[in-house]
Amino acid sequence: MNTTSKFLPVSSAAAVALGARPLDPEKSLNFTAGITYESGPFRLTVDGYQIKVDDRIVKTEFLGTPANGGAAIKAILLANGIQGVDSAQFFTNAIDTRTRGIDVVAEYNLRTSSIGNFRLNAAYSYNKTKILDIIDNPSQLSSLNVVLFGRQAQRDLVVALPHDKVVLTADWSLDRLHALLRGTRYGHYTESSNVPAGDRRFGAKWVADLDIGYDITDNITLSAGANNLFDAYPDKNGVVSYDGSSAYGNFAPFGLSGGFYYGRVSFRF
Repeated sequence: MNTTSKFLPVSSAAAVALGARPLDPEKSLNFTAGITYESGPFRLTVDGYQIKVDDRIVKTEFLGTPANGGAAIKAILLANGIQGVDSAQFFTNAIDTRTRGIDVVAEYNLRTSSIGNFRLNAAYSYNKTKILDIIDNPSQLSSLNVVLFGRQAQRDLVVALPHDKVVLTADWSLDRLHALLRGTRYGHYTESSNVPAGDRRFGAKWVADLDIGYDITDNITLSAGANNLFDAYPDKNGVVSYDGSSAYGNFAPFGLSGGFYYGRVSFRF
């Protein structure tokens, strides 16, 4: 069924009637630590971090869907001047979160007299977010059995993006010719529902980028290449909308448009 939703300013009469309050600034406390090792052409860095955010500003659930308020929310919207809308959202200081992660980067530079120079880079990152606290439902919604910030909204913050990412890069140059090849692996992620049976899991994917260029002069470069060289797409595991869209989901970290191929002339002044 096609529905219409509206995003409400928190100061609007309709949002206040649904329990919205003026937004407070987020407060964060960050810790980082790292080590570096370097020997000749090799370099390694390892960094760890923790980011704690209190009073984090997030979107509410869709208030007014059949499973979350339905006609009762629509009646509140109509009573406050919002017509032709089935559901609504607004921003709120809903949660406290903690994110912990690690970044590892290894680099190696190789210079040769016959086959050119190589810069090789491997990077790995991992992070995980945990919700530490959630505000109580406002009284305006509790009496209607409506959830302000439920399962889907919570899980969108903790599992809707990959926890890990790998980037492998080879950058080569020989006289006026140069090329860059990069492979990026995005880990799996989940697009969630308010019930576990509606969750959709999307597997890890590799995306390759390539750029080959030739410096005609010190100021003019011809190049050709591709973003997403092998035309990778997310798993076809999304909830298909009434118009046939969303088969690939909504949260793909590398986009939904497939490969992009180009030729380019660059001028430097």
